[in-house]
Amino acid sequence: MPRPAQVAVHLTLQDWEYASLTVTDGPRRLKPTHVASDRVHFTEPPRLISSTIEIILRNGDEEPRHDAMVLPHEPGARRIPIRLV
Repeated sequence: MPRPAQVAVHLTLQDWEYASLTVTDGPRRLKPTHVASDRVHFTEPPRLISSTIEIILRNGDEEPRHDAMVLPHEPGARRIPIRLV
């Protein structure tokens, strides 16, 4: 059985793959802070120009994409309500 120090060294030597999240709004590619099934959050108001956005989550070789309809919201909102389509 490996000692705790050996396990810790092994864990720190692993290569990590980080997921990336992107929202396309027409020709623009935006970086939200997070997304849920009913909303997208941004650090700054995104001032979306499209009624439909595409949500892209890259994780290693996988890249699922989902379209979402943008629901009514205030122009300066950072939390944007959506409906997945």
